[in-house]
Order: sequence, then C-alpha cells, then structure tokens
Amino acid sequence: MIYRFLVDTIWVVALLIIFIIFLYVTDTPKVSFHNVPFPVEEKVLKPGGVLKFTIEVCAHDEVTYRFTQKLVNKKTGEEFFLPSQEATSVKGCNTITSIPKMLPDYLTDGDYYLSGTALVPGYLRQHNINGLRSDLFVIQSN
Repeated sequence: MIYRFLVDTIWVVALLIIFIIFLYVTDTPKVSFHNVPFPVEEKVLKPGGVLKFTIEVCAHDEVTYRFTQKLVNKKTGEEFFLPSQEATSVKGCNTITSIPKMLPDYLTDGDYYLSGTALVPGYLRQHNINGLRSDLFVIQSN
C-alpha cells in the first residue's frame, strides 16, 4: 500500500517537473519587433544632433521593457554607449517613433548605426532580444 502511494507520488512529481520545464522552454517574450533594421528619420546628422527612428512593435499585453544601446561606427567598429531607456508598449501591433536620442558631440564623421538589446518580460522569465539595430546614418560635422 505504501509502495503504491510512493510510486504514484513520484509519477505526479515527475510529470509536474516536466510540465514546468516545458513551460519554461516554450515561454515567449511579450513583445516582438518587426522592422529591423529600424528606419531612421534623418539620414545625415551632425555631432550632437538628435536621432529618431521608427519601430514596429507587437505586444501581447501592455508591457514595459528596457533598451540597452550603443552607436557603432561601421568603418572602425568603435562603440559609443548611450544610457539605457525604458519604453512601454500597449497591447497590439503599433508603429512608433523612438524616444529621441541625443548623439554625443564628439562623434567623428562617418557611417553609424544604433545597436541594442531589449530586456523583455515573458510570462515566466526575462528575455534578451538581441540584434536590434537602426539603418545606417551619416555623421557630418560640416
């Protein structure tokens, strides 16, 4: 009798563990981005200018997520880290203009793009969405 109870309990616990692992593995982020690389509003900017781009984002729920971001010089690979920012998306798919990003005034002339990662909550865990980037834009000091 006790043996049967232990076997049944072990099976229930094993199935519960498998179910939890399944949920963890199949958990999806609550936000997805669709127009990567993001189109920039102005293709030529001056050092110290303001960068804005268009983002197509779909959210399963209203969700707040955090972006870490950096400017990358395409030719040299030099990186300029910008402050991280939080954004909130409403439920559904929307096209939005990014929060304006003030470019450093010490950038040298050249082709740049903004690269970043979004830290997005899922239903069970946080997800890093890597590979987010903008189209190329030109920095010209003249």
